[in-house]
Amino acid sequence: MTPGQKRLPETEDPTDCPPIPILGIGVACAAGNSPDAVRETLAGRRVPRIETERVATAQGTVELPVYRADAEELESGVPKRQLRRMSHFARLAYFTAFEARRDAGLDTWPDPARVGIAFGTGHGPLRVTFEFQDSVIDGGDRCASPTSFANSVHNAPASQISIAMGLQGPCQTITTLGQTFAGTLMAALDWLRHDEVDSVLAVVGDEYSPMSGYAYALAAGPRVFAPPIRPFDLDTCTSLPGEGVVAFLLGRPGQPGKYGAVRSVHLGTGEAELERQREAIRSLRAVLLAADGQRTNAPAYRTAVPADIPVAAHAGLYGSLAVGGGFEAFIGCLAMADGKLSPVSSPDSTPGAWNVIRTPWALGPEDRIGCLQCENGGTQSLVVIESPGG
Repeated sequence: MTPGQKRLPETEDPTDCPPIPILGIGVACAAGNSPDAVRETLAGRRVPRIETERVATAQGTVELPVYRADAEELESGVPKRQLRRMSHFARLAYFTAFEARRDAGLDTWPDPARVGIAFGTGHGPLRVTFEFQDSVIDGGDRCASPTSFANSVHNAPASQISIAMGLQGPCQTITTLGQTFAGTLMAALDWLRHDEVDSVLAVVGDEYSPMSGYAYALAAGPRVFAPPIRPFDLDTCTSLPGEGVVAFLLGRPGQPGKYGAVRSVHLGTGEAELERQREAIRSLRAVLLAADGQRTNAPAYRTAVPADIPVAAHAGLYGSLAVGGGFEAFIGCLAMADGKLSPVSSPDSTPGAWNVIRTPWALGPEDRIGCLQCENGGTQSLVVIESPGG
């Protein structure tokens, strides 16, 4: 799948597909670099890491708040010699992959040849890509940085994870902008359901770069850049750039899932597909929206979820990301493990006819929740997660 594709795969039939257990998770983002840190942020006992970037434009300097991952914490437990030549983005991915394995209670892999890596990124390693471009402009082809070139390849983080962990299973990088998370899960689930592998590291993320900030400063028009993002204020642009990576260690059907299981993945466009997703949403306990303060996606979110379905959204804790659905799924995993769903971020700014979750929401052993991501082109995806007892 490639950006700009007109037709996307239609929803799978969940009755024909066994659920895939979620064995472990990892995270590095503004909300925290561990499941417990994110729990603290969700509970309001910890604030997201937001830094102010000064962005120079022809109209003057813009002070832009950016949701940033704490890179200093990423080195804990990871040998520095393995990090030396990695880009910032690759370090984020590398850290979360190791954390997902550790969270699953594994120190090594039983069979490295039976472990796959499905890596997804909406925009790729932006920092090092522009570093390489600058080296070509400044020094020509002969003086361009080979290290920057190698790290600028979209598949570089997945390859580096594979090498560091000694994995020999399938390895694929997916880039489909706002539907990257769903596409990544589809690849991972396909390998597992066809017995190609015993487990898959599904890793998705994006990073912030100065060029991202410049684009934000120009594209948003005249507005005040002030946190937090207000996901349900769909008539106002409150989007702010974020960065981060989440990782999910998925196992074979039938294994017990510490964080429940992926029941189904719905992805596509067209009214028939969107109606299938709306029908699936009607059977869910709650829906987590990847709404991130962008007005262009607002109409799709308005029509995708029936007014009586409980909803929550948490971009105000991790920032605006093309792979925001992955972060909502991470929060959904925490909810399944804890038996309760955290309320919406910025609950004081929720205009409109939404059934917003404002207090912790209990989840039962048979409950399912969905993670919905919409794009203004009419494409949307829904990932359904069921509880460990489902």
